[in-house]
Amino acid sequence: MVILLTDFGPSEYVGVMKGVIYSIDHRAQIVDLCHSVSSQNIIEASWILRNNYKYFPEGSVFCCVVDPGVGSERKALAVKTERYYFVAPG
Repeated sequence: MVILLTDFGPSEYVGVMKGVIYSIDHRAQIVDLCHSVSSQNIIEASWILRNNYKYFPEGSVFCCVVDPGVGSERKALAVKTERYYFVAPG
């Protein structure tokens, strides 16, 4: 299961992310946790993630894109915990 948390709002970018995920694995299960995080507000996003990740099954992958450095050449940061995976801009 892939859970999306972004500051994209009601834009086409959410659909593009889903298209990329389905291109990798058309059987993926995708859940929209929240796309209305205030623009580039990583504190708000971290609060949402901290309070909600535990409701998802073990092995879930959280893809969190709330990025004050949007457009930079930074690579993604991936973290594996005992129960979950988290991916975000590095």
